[in-house]
Amino acid sequence: MLLTNTRSLLNKMDEFQAVISTSAVDVAVVTETWFTPNLPTEAKDIPNYNLFSKCWSDRRGGGVAVYTRCTIPSKPLDIAVPTDLEYVWVQLRPHWLPRSVSSIALCAVYHPPNSTRDDVLLEFLADSIDDVRRQYSGVGVVVLGDFNRLDVSTLCSEHSLKPVVTVPTHKNATLDQVLASDTLVQCYQPPTADPPVGASDHNCVIWSGRSSSCGQNKVVKKVVRPLRQSDLRSFGSWITEHHWEEVYSAARATDKCSAFYSTMCSAIEKYFPAKTVRLHERDKPWMTPGLKAMILLRQKAFREQNLPEVKRLLNKIISNIQLLKATFYQQKVKGLKKADPKKWYQAIKEMGNMGKRHLNIDIPGVSPSSAVDVANAINTHLAAASQKHEPLRLHDLPAYLPAPAPPPAVSVWDMWNRLRNIKIGKAVGPDGISPRIIREFACELSEPLCDVMNTSLCQGEVPDLFKDADVVPIPKEMPPRLDKLRPISLTSIFAKVCEGIVRDWCLRDILPNLDPRQFGSLHGCSTAHYLARLVHNILEAADKPGYVTTLVLTDFSRAFDYVHHQTAICKLIDLGVRPSLVPWVSSFLSGRRQRVRYQGAVSDWVTLTCGVPQGTKLGPLVFLALVNDALPSNETSSDSFKYVDDISVSESRHVSARPKIREDIDGLTRWTDTNYMSLNPSKCKVMVFCFARNPPPTPEITVGPSQLEVVQAARILGVILQYNLKWTDHVTMIVGKGCKRLYVLRTLKKHGLDTSDLILIYIGFVRPVLEYACVIWHPGLTRDLSTKIERVQKRSLRAILGSEYVCYQSALDSTGLSRLDARRDELCLKFARSLIGSDRYRAWLPPRRADVHKRTLRNSTKLAQFKCRTQRMANSTLPYCVRLLNDCC
Repeated sequence: MLLTNTRSLLNKMDEFQAVISTSAVDVAVVTETWFTPNLPTEAKDIPNYNLFSKCWSDRRGGGVAVYTRCTIPSKPLDIAVPTDLEYVWVQLRPHWLPRSVSSIALCAVYHPPNSTRDDVLLEFLADSIDDVRRQYSGVGVVVLGDFNRLDVSTLCSEHSLKPVVTVPTHKNATLDQVLASDTLVQCYQPPTADPPVGASDHNCVIWSGRSSSCGQNKVVKKVVRPLRQSDLRSFGSWITEHHWEEVYSAARATDKCSAFYSTMCSAIEKYFPAKTVRLHERDKPWMTPGLKAMILLRQKAFREQNLPEVKRLLNKIISNIQLLKATFYQQKVKGLKKADPKKWYQAIKEMGNMGKRHLNIDIPGVSPSSAVDVANAINTHLAAASQKHEPLRLHDLPAYLPAPAPPPAVSVWDMWNRLRNIKIGKAVGPDGISPRIIREFACELSEPLCDVMNTSLCQGEVPDLFKDADVVPIPKEMPPRLDKLRPISLTSIFAKVCEGIVRDWCLRDILPNLDPRQFGSLHGCSTAHYLARLVHNILEAADKPGYVTTLVLTDFSRAFDYVHHQTAICKLIDLGVRPSLVPWVSSFLSGRRQRVRYQGAVSDWVTLTCGVPQGTKLGPLVFLALVNDALPSNETSSDSFKYVDDISVSESRHVSARPKIREDIDGLTRWTDTNYMSLNPSKCKVMVFCFARNPPPTPEITVGPSQLEVVQAARILGVILQYNLKWTDHVTMIVGKGCKRLYVLRTLKKHGLDTSDLILIYIGFVRPVLEYACVIWHPGLTRDLSTKIERVQKRSLRAILGSEYVCYQSALDSTGLSRLDARRDELCLKFARSLIGSDRYRAWLPPRRADVHKRTLRNSTKLAQFKCRTQRMANSTLPYCVRLLNDCC
């Protein structure tokens, strides 16, 4: 593609033709053509190119034109462009496109300098992009032209577009820009600048495609175990008659567990035989063998140059695709909504292209074609961090035996209650036993499993089969890299149930001694509580004249993988875990094995000597005990806020006072050394909040030899906090994420989903992104930011209702949805009520007026107000919660 501003194309036409000819340009976009309505067609045409243009009829200058090579099918899009805007929409269908792109919608734009209609232009462009994506499924969008310093950042974030031109196009400024969909950006090289055409003062922009080979639609073999109703009945007949003597007669817990698994796996193999199915990686869920055969026939006819047959088959293929997409949901998916919601949800994700990405990790020296070799390499890398320390030795622990009482016993009733409440969607571990079987036969399985667990508790020994884990590497970023993988351990369902029992007992023992500033992995605590307390402390200090707050956001290196077992067990003992449970927890941590699942292959087993597995129930509790004494409040001058392994340290002081936070961070560094942990200085950040006219210099804070970076904005548990305590960056982020998910609604509408189902999908996939932790940022939103968020729901309803959409209010009425700002008020009120009804958080809110004043007052049931000097403090979470509660009294 070529983009240029010619400032009158007619007197440069010869050179322009030479440029597009020598550069082999397929599509050329020209701004400021200066064409007029009376200009003859011959003067504008270029041989072998189609022309789409718009020009002014009442004045000279301006105008846009799009030239497309005749060999590329192209046509104007039916979009009504206002007469006072300079836009041209063209649809292109090149013969070769990425599989995920059905066609290209190209928009040529010219935005005059010093225009007073920026908002109108951007709003029209946003609406037209929505219309194009609604009409054409899988369309790639390209908007290019001369924007003349127009701010298109909001347009890009809300419509998943990327500006790709980084070179100057007019002197030292980038006025000519290309905005493209992510899928198209990956298929093109970075743009380059060529000399201007003629005497124009704008450089030409050349955007060339990448040369790539067409990847094959690989066949993947997958082993599945169908659970038919007839097989479930046969299995039920067997298990109700089986007496489990092989389990009860064994002496050791490990032998009991082995006998239990041996019997279960043999029966499952007999009654639920495994089968191998062949899947094509890139096939759509509605694809059928008949349609594939028809496509092959069309390709054969094309090679034989049988053009009438090609045309007939092409029309037939198109109509079949439309029919298959329209009937697939009605016939195969809709009935699952009530019969099997899990399968309905999975089918919706497949239809909306939201299925799991096929993980491909490039490891130097390892052939990507061998999944087993790649899995072994990943396992070796991940296990290295959990083999850093020596294994746990019980005789090195402080004396905790003899225990004053034997370990508690698990009742059959409790085991049955836990088994029958297992979620069917849970991933299975190395044993491969489906949670559906476990829940279906919870009554029959509870007695032998209870015997295994009670023996395990008495002997202080966790069966090895309960400690084995399949590790699923989750990429922290895309494309995935070996050093940016998060290992999630999948243990067996039975192991998770037994862990959960011990976790509940241990938590009951240590809860009174846990740091009250820890908000992670505890019932009734959430990221919203963590952020509310953190932000309120910062705002409280900012409300005082001449105060400054320094916030240090810390990050541990491989936090869960480096846990030293002996240190963690000692801290559990210090926190008050009953001694009879210590051997079981120690055994749970010791001698663990893991293997990696990758593309259907599994690696060899590797034994670990340290660390706690992510994905287990007991692991987070062990980590809470480990970090409990980090930054104790009686030894530091700063406040600390903990969410499992995320620790934030803040110090509020007068600008004239000496900062002490450096000593506290040094103390945290010493704590990490003592406890075999380490901070990652490259990910630790410093923020400063100060509204004084003469702010003090930022203290230099170091971790070891590295000085921490000072930033103006940081993402904390999914919420972007800015140095000025505004929410512009956060709103931009959530609006961008929400808009990216609108394509799901457009795609599913093509499959014939009715309005009620699309509304349900919007509520489940799009709206949560716009409401996460809204109690933190909603009170401080400006009207513009609130409107920006509301616009996402408006666009969603336009995509859902299509031609039935009249106006926003009528769309809300017909679908039963509320405005997003009204919903956020409801969520804030719900949060406020949870605070006032909580023993832990009630102190965050002021007392009731009747508790402060002894006299009888008219509003005695209302809460006292926070004293706020600034509007910034008044428009924050806790003061806003008080106002909401008082309004409800």
